[in-house]
Amino acid sequence: MSAPAPGWLARQLPVAMLQDDFTARFTSIFEEVADTLRQSTDNIGRAADLSVTPDPVVPWLGSWIAAPADPEEGSYDLRERDWVSTQGRALSARGTRTGLQEILQELSGGYPVEIIDGGGIYREGQCPPESQGWVQIRMPLPGRAEPEHVLELIRAEVPIGIDVELLVVPTPDDPPEAFAEPLRLPRRSEPAIEPQTYAAVPGGPYFWDGGTGDVYPPLREDVEPAVVETPDPGLPDVIRRLPGTGGLAVRPDWICPACAEPGDSREPACRRCNSPRKPVPVPAAPVPEPEAEEPPLWSQEPWEDEEPRRIPVSDLLMAGLLLALVVAGFLIFGR
Repeated sequence: MSAPAPGWLARQLPVAMLQDDFTARFTSIFEEVADTLRQSTDNIGRAADLSVTPDPVVPWLGSWIAAPADPEEGSYDLRERDWVSTQGRALSARGTRTGLQEILQELSGGYPVEIIDGGGIYREGQCPPESQGWVQIRMPLPGRAEPEHVLELIRAEVPIGIDVELLVVPTPDDPPEAFAEPLRLPRRSEPAIEPQTYAAVPGGPYFWDGGTGDVYPPLREDVEPAVVETPDPGLPDVIRRLPGTGGLAVRPDWICPACAEPGDSREPACRRCNSPRKPVPVPAAPVPEPEAEEPPLWSQEPWEDEEPRRIPVSDLLMAGLLLALVVAGFLIFGR
């Protein structure tokens, strides 16, 4: 960026004002303020450049891409800039082995990082029962990063439920005796999430009789009636499903309180147990009361005690005098 020559604002003044010493020095004050604003405006395009941006802007740029904190806390300025730049390069591959390799390579100080993950492709019925995912990482940590912090960073990058094992290997300058035991996390196994199961409830139709076409309540649907685990064997007929539902949960017009059989509200009794349907009284809609008309603020009829207003003679004379002056001025100055 080329800065303007000094005196660029004063040279725009007229020649007569430039001869005044006070005017020239007074103009130089505004010139210094304008130079600062012009420099700030010219540097806006470089604010996102990590190589020249100010130090307070570096973590702010990292927050745009949700960059995690650097495990080497208190690192120098250039290290923090390289860390945010690495997070930007690995953003498109986040959650994959390539993205994890890019991040850990920055922490290893240029030494190779070895990532071994489990998993594979199996035919149906041939997947081993202990198929929980795992990943093992072998890398050196020559900087000030703690292994626990690096491990937390790795767990934030891999999918949930994956067992992570970090083996910190020595560099050529470190003694190998200090790296005998691997660091593992989690130290306690994560609790297994039980699969959600549903029982039949009246009100769906959600019915369960052990068949292949059972219909259960969908996820996150509040079911208020009591749970019916098994059908009553004393009922004369098996549980019927509504035809054409296709396994979707629908809500009938009326449900029998005795056998939970869905039915039509126009039927007088249940089609299964012949229980009479009790009509539900519908409360009458309240009739709104007519709104009272508010009296007008003033009467529409003329006031009886009002007298016609009389214009005094002095007002008429003043109005005539003003009109004569206007006509005379128009005749004199209008020519």
